[in-house]
Amino acid sequence: MKRESAAERRRAAGTICTYCGEERLTGRQAPEHPIPAVLDSAITVYTSCDRCNSRAGREVDQPWLQHVLVQAERARWQPAARRRRGRRTPHPIIDGIFQDEDGHRVVAHDGVPRYPGSIVHAGERVSIKAETEARADELRARVERQLAAEGLAVRDYSVTRRAVRPRVKTQISVSVTAGVRMGAKLGLAFGAEAFDEDWRRSGEAVQLREWLWSDSPRNGEGELLAWMPGTETVHPLAEPPNHVAFFMDGANGVFLTVLVFGRLGFAIPVAPAGTEPPQRAWRAGPAYGKEVAVSFEDLLVAAVKRATDM
Repeated sequence: MKRESAAERRRAAGTICTYCGEERLTGRQAPEHPIPAVLDSAITVYTSCDRCNSRAGREVDQPWLQHVLVQAERARWQPAARRRRGRRTPHPIIDGIFQDEDGHRVVAHDGVPRYPGSIVHAGERVSIKAETEARADELRARVERQLAAEGLAVRDYSVTRRAVRPRVKTQISVSVTAGVRMGAKLGLAFGAEAFDEDWRRSGEAVQLREWLWSDSPRNGEGELLAWMPGTETVHPLAEPPNHVAFFMDGANGVFLTVLVFGRLGFAIPVAPAGTEPPQRAWRAGPAYGKEVAVSFEDLLVAAVKRATDM
């Protein structure tokens, strides 16, 4: 597909901002990244005004990037921005500082837990756990000094040496609101690229804008919309850790499908039943650099080639 310059794309963007529905595009608006650039995505659009662009970054992108499942995928794939700085993204679920069942500190790195050494007081009993005997002796000496300062002493102690992997428990709270708002943003951004400018006034675009800016996006029945990120079933067009966006015809209309890292999936309604699905598609990530605009047929051909090369 022919690549257009940024100036050509700004001129072709029209005047209606897809994120607010107002005539705010000036032809000088900054590029917007539907899939955040920090995830190795070079996909840009020019259909949002600068005010909405900035607001969406703060209120939509950032909360979604902090979602525990998004952080887990970022830790798994380590986008290039962090690789270049030599910084590793910790896994939000299996990396961190925890406590075992006895209250001792456990530090997990790369999913491997260890005992750095800690002291737990339980009445007159003091328990020490450490991964080396030298560290345990150091902590025992600390306890003895603390007791001596209070006029007390250790009456007796026992030492147990064993190979054990720490067991920890943690609670994870997952909100779907951040994913729903991000899905609405993706629908508006890619929809504005694929349909003519009148689409930005359509009922589907109006609904997406309501979900985009709502703190509690809900459907017509007043229920919280669902976002189902991550799946054990790999989509045939997925290519982890790259991202892909394309349109498909569904029973209730045309849906935009976006697979971030090939796993975090969105299905966003963008047009009513009977509408011809746009053939435009996008892919981004470490395998593609700045070559992001493709066709749905290109995605199908690439998927068949990957299947036959296996």
